[in-house]
Amino acid sequence: SWKFMLSRIEEIAVGIVVTMVVQSILWPRFARLEFLDHLRGCFGDLKGCLTNAPGICGKAGGARQAREFPARITGLRTLLEFGARESLQFRKRLETYFDLTVCLGKIACAIGTLRESIPSDSPYRIHAGKEFDALHRALESALDDLSGKTSTPASRAACRAEMSDAFDALEASFLQMRKEQVVRSIPVDQVLSMGLHVSGLDDIRDQIVKVHALMDGMPEDPLHRESGRAPMLS
Repeated sequence: SWKFMLSRIEEIAVGIVVTMVVQSILWPRFARLEFLDHLRGCFGDLKGCLTNAPGICGKAGGARQAREFPARITGLRTLLEFGARESLQFRKRLETYFDLTVCLGKIACAIGTLRESIPSDSPYRIHAGKEFDALHRALESALDDLSGKTSTPASRAACRAEMSDAFDALEASFLQMRKEQVVRSIPVDQVLSMGLHVSGLDDIRDQIVKVHALMDGMPEDPLHRESGRAPMLS
């Protein structure tokens, strides 16, 4: 009987070793790719939400989609949990992956605040409409870049420069309106709407910059094997 018991122990030990090898070398490689694919899809959805936000296009839809976005974040975090428990290499990037999902949620929340549109006859549209639209396009372009497989540190740097230039141009137009005392004729409700709108767009820009920093710190090859110890899971 002891020979049978020893044989069973050997079989179980071999099974454990094989399982560990498969989970550490084979499937985890694709877990990282799967996460990044889902991440790009989320950025693409956010780009669509921003484009269709009521405060930008004047029609309902985008902000509602953004409010429903937490369900997508939950799906990503579920993938994080399973990937981290199965893959040593995945776990080494767990903190970065989690921070990326946090940025996604904050961008969605900021888009959700873009509910009030600026009337076409508003002094803001007349004196700063061009700069306002350019800022929207810069943010949409940055999200579109993050949604594609061709995003690189260089393309992300170009997007940051475009966003910065757009914000500077909008600020300059506001200063010019103040200098010409145009702001005195603007209704209070439009001033509040514009303030909330610009604040929301600035929050989106800040989160995109954080995403860029996180993405730039990752290896260009997502299957690159990293040395060092992975954090322990609680």
